[in-house]
Amino acid sequence: MSSEGLAERLAQNRVLVADGGVLKELQARGLPLGESPEAWCVDRPDAVLAAHRSLVATGAAIVTTNSSGANRSRYAEETETILVASVRLARHAAPKAVIAGAIGPAGSPLERRFLFTGQAAALASSGADALWFESLADAADAEAALEAARPTGIPYVLTFDSSKVALDHDAAARFVELVSRACRFDPQPATVDVDGSAGPEFALKAVGMIGALAVPLVVRASTGLPELRNGAVVHPFGENEMAGFAIVARRLGARILGGCHGVGASMIAAMAEAL
Repeated sequence: MSSEGLAERLAQNRVLVADGGVLKELQARGLPLGESPEAWCVDRPDAVLAAHRSLVATGAAIVTTNSSGANRSRYAEETETILVASVRLARHAAPKAVIAGAIGPAGSPLERRFLFTGQAAALASSGADALWFESLADAADAEAALEAARPTGIPYVLTFDSSKVALDHDAAARFVELVSRACRFDPQPATVDVDGSAGPEFALKAVGMIGALAVPLVVRASTGLPELRNGAVVHPFGENEMAGFAIVARRLGARILGGCHGVGASMIAAMAEAL
């Protein structure tokens, strides 16, 4: 494990930079569109290691594993092998960073309790410093994540889609209530992630609506919804916009800043430099 974990770094009152989407970096190294990236932890470990290193070189203090979709519903008996490899590769690429085991949604709501638990246990036992639950849809998903995280004894991050919170005051209120209730009796430091998959503006709106929380706030954003321009698919936000997003999010109280869909190493570097 990292000699300085997530809780220790947050206690120093620093603003931390998390990495971007490892998927984008893997696609730049030949991963075909639509192909599951997690299998490359075993089939192309060299590419996964290079992808992590490109993100670490930006100054990211938190590195997420290439394991979001690595659950038994997709990979059956290979699941644990992939999860173990994902932690090992991230640790090898970033020995001084916080390694966060990525866990994404899969299956039905009932299945997620089982799938989350399996992923969380394997990632924690493989040496992950924290767990990062991606794209939680509702309170049921959040409760499933909490049930999976608590037995591991390591910190965790609960990720919610900012586009839902930013457009609905009731949703924002439910979000705050859920987080407060979940963390009230939790012995481990829990962190909440507002994931701006629709772009920085939604992430920033959501932060403004949520207000103060009793836990550190993560704010990540994508490069915006893809657009078709001159026959090519492009994202509307570039390095300058992502750097500006990082500055505003920090002013609004974010303690951890990073990127998600479409955000590669160059954009994380721009955000780190701006901070």
